[in-house]
Amino acid sequence: SCLPVINDAGEPLGLIWQTDLLQRLQPIANKKFSKDSKSKEGAGPLSDVMRVEFEIILSSSSLRDAAILLQHNNSGCLLVVTDNRLIGIVSPCNFLGVTIDLLQDQEELKFDDLDEDAEVGVLDEDDLGDIFVDKPETEDWNQMDA
Repeated sequence: SCLPVINDAGEPLGLIWQTDLLQRLQPIANKKFSKDSKSKEGAGPLSDVMRVEFEIILSSSSLRDAAILLQHNNSGCLLVVTDNRLIGIVSPCNFLGVTIDLLQDQEELKFDDLDEDAEVGVLDEDDLGDIFVDKPETEDWNQMDA
C-alpha cells in the first residue's frame, strides 16, 4: 500500500510505502517509553520516509496502458493525474477487481446465449458418436501408426 504526498497545488511529490513507514516506526515500537519520556523519535518530516521516484499516468490513458505500465515497471501503484494534479491511484488490486467483473460478465454471456426455448437434456451415444473412436479389443494403441 502507498500514500501519495502532494503539495498545496495537488501536485504529487512522492509516495510513502507502508513497508517503509513500518520500518521507520519499528524501533519506536520496540522501545518502552516511561511516562515522562519526551522522545520526538518518529516526529520527523514525511520527506524522511517518502520515495520521490514514482510512476504517473494521465487520466485520459486507457486501462490497458495502466496495466502495461504497472507490469512493465513492477510498480506497486500509479498516480493518476490531470494537469499535473493528483486525482487518483491505480494499483494491481484495482485490476483484480476488473478481472473478476470481466469473468463474471463472460460467464453470464454463456448462459444468455441460450434461447428461452433451448432444450437441455442428457447426451447419449449417438450424440457423441462423431468424437469417439472405436478400438477393437485386439489393437494396441501404442502400436498404431500416426
